[in-house]
Amino acid sequence: EYIRKLESIKKEGTISSSDFEKKFGVRL
Repeated sequence: EYIRKLESIKKEGTISSSDFEKKFGVRL
């Protein structure tokens, strides 16, 4: 599931690390 989220982010393209942390509760 976690990897699936990462894949969706890659497809999404640009996402800031802060937005990532807000969405998934982890740092890049």
